[in-house]
Amino acid sequence: KEVEIKQGTRGDLEFIANWTLDEYTITYELLDGTAINPTTYTVESDDIILNNPNKQGYDFEGWTGSDLAEKTIDVIIKSGSIGNREYTANYTPGKHTIYTVKHYTMDINGESYSLEDTDYGEGETNSTITAETRTYTGFKTPDEKQVTIKADGTSVVEYYYTRDSYVVTFELFNVCGFCIRISKKILPDFLASICSFFALSDIFKFSLTK
Repeated sequence: KEVEIKQGTRGDLEFIANWTLDEYTITYELLDGTAINPTTYTVESDDIILNNPNKQGYDFEGWTGSDLAEKTIDVIIKSGSIGNREYTANYTPGKHTIYTVKHYTMDINGESYSLEDTDYGEGETNSTITAETRTYTGFKTPDEKQVTIKADGTSVVEYYYTRDSYVVTFELFNVCGFCIRISKKILPDFLASICSFFALSDIFKFSLTK
């Protein structure tokens, strides 16, 4: 506020100057990361140590921005600093991001599937990997699939293993010498009992193909 000393004023005068602190802003570009840091400061603020951000599936590589010549992990705004500031977070893809592989085997009815095993793997975020299959006796192993690893660890590969099946051909001979041939596709669970039964019969002949 301006003070006017009018002409003719006499005597000692005393004036006290009053100041307000300039407030400066601190702006952050976190690129989908999260961190809690001050957004303003003054020349009288204590040293400010920036908290580094977290971003799922990524590793923090450092800050760039005001007064920084290169990516810097530990940033301190010293007491006595002035001016608005801007900082950008930098990341690299994480090396140990989780993905899931689920293995389903065909039920005895030959129609539905049940979860047999679940595997978990690790890889670099956004990289594409080939998920490994398993081997189950009596089941056909599916072709391997590729999956891109999501940063949030939600990538899932599902494998479905069908049961091995066989075609059994039966030949029935009657007294007139006629032959009736019947072929039936069956699952291995029924194979042993069928073979045992017809092996005891002298009026049936059967052949087996996979």
